[in-house]
Amino acid sequence: MNKLCVYTCITGNYDNLIEIEHIEENIDYICFTNNKNLKSETWDVRYITENLDNLTLARKVKILGYQYLPDYDISVWIDGAINIEQPITKFLNDCCDFNEYDMIAFNHKYRDCIFDEINECVRVNKETIDNANKLVKLLESNNYPRHNGLIESTVLVRKNVESVNKLMDDWFNILAEYSRRDQLSFNYCLWKNPIRIKFLDMYVFNNEYFKHKGHNEIKRTNKYRIIFGDSNEFNFKYVTDSYFTIIDNMVSINQVCKRDTNIIVLELYDEIGSTISDITINGKLDYKLYNVYDLGDKVYFHDKPIIVFEGDFRKNCEINVSFRLLRNTEADLLKTILEKNNIILEMMDKESKNLNEIQSLKDNYQKIKSEYEMLVNSRGWKAISKLRNIKNKIYRKK
Repeated sequence: MNKLCVYTCITGNYDNLIEIEHIEENIDYICFTNNKNLKSETWDVRYITENLDNLTLARKVKILGYQYLPDYDISVWIDGAINIEQPITKFLNDCCDFNEYDMIAFNHKYRDCIFDEINECVRVNKETIDNANKLVKLLESNNYPRHNGLIESTVLVRKNVESVNKLMDDWFNILAEYSRRDQLSFNYCLWKNPIRIKFLDMYVFNNEYFKHKGHNEIKRTNKYRIIFGDSNEFNFKYVTDSYFTIIDNMVSINQVCKRDTNIIVLELYDEIGSTISDITINGKLDYKLYNVYDLGDKVYFHDKPIIVFEGDFRKNCEINVSFRLLRNTEADLLKTILEKNNIILEMMDKESKNLNEIQSLKDNYQKIKSEYEMLVNSRGWKAISKLRNIKNKIYRKK
C-alpha cells in the first residue's frame, strides 16, 4: 500500500491554517511553517527555518516536497488558502489513476499559454516588468511554442519517482532565477522534461473537492503603476511599476512617457479606504477617478484607486503627478459610513414624503431601507460596495 500525505506550507502570516474537516486515518496531514505561533488540531505542524524569504521558502516546500517528505510514496500539495471539501481519497479515486500517471495537476481556467500569462501577471501586479522580459527571452531563445498549456499549481498530486523529482528540480531552478510565479515556468520545464502527467479540466478554486477561502490581506506598500495608453489594451512594454514616497500626506510621482498617447492610467495598490485629493498632472487638473465611494464631503476608494488622465502626451516627455493621500483603516472607514448614514437616510425620508408623486419608490422603499439598516450594522469590508449599490437604487428614483 502506498504511503500517502497531504501537505501545505504557511510562511509568515500570509494564510490562516484551515483545519481538516474530513480526516482519514491512513493519511498524514503535514503543515510546514516558519511561524512558531501557528497551531493546529488536525495538522502535524512542522517548524522549518531556512535562509529564504517567506515566498521563496513556501515555493521551495511546494515544488521540492519530495526532499521534505522522503518517506512518502505519494504527496498531495494543497495551497494554504484551499479548503478540502471531501475526504481526499474520494478526489484521488475519482480523478487520479496512478497506474497511468505519475503526476496530476489542474489546467488553468482562463489561459493556455505562458506568454499570455506573463502579460496578465504584469497587468495585475503579480510580476515585475524586468522578470517578465527575462522570462520571455528565455522562452523565445529556446523556441518554446505558444499555447502549449498552462498549469494552475494550487493542488498538485505527485509520485515520489525519479522522473517527477527531476522535473521538480528544474522547475525550482527556473523559479529561483527568473520568476517566483511558479505557473509561469512549469509547462516550459515539462516541455523539456516530459513525464506521465494528467491535467484536470476543472476549476481548482471551486469544485466539489476543493474551494478557495482567500489569503490574508497585505496593505500599504506604496506601490503604483503607470499605464501609457488604454488599460483595456494592456501591454507590459508600455507600463512602469515603482514605489512612491509620501511626505506630510503629499505624494509626488515622476516618470518619462513611454510612447505617444492621449491616455495615462495611474493605479495605486493597497490603498483601499484611502482618500485622495488635490490631484494634478504636469500642473493641470484633468482626470477621472474610478472605484470611488462618495460619502458627501469626501471621496473614498472601495477598491484599487484608478486615476485616468487625458491629454496630449508625447514619448520621452516628463510626467509629474502629485496628490494628497490620507489613509484610513478598514475600521476607520466603516465608522465613517456609520457616522454619515444620515446622507442616505435623509434622502430616503425626503423621497418618502413624495410617495404620491413617485409611486414606484413606495413598492421598494421598505426593502431598500431594511437592506441599508442591515448593512450599516454589519461588520465587513464588502458593505462599502453594497452600500453604493443601494444608494444608486435610491438615486434612480429621483
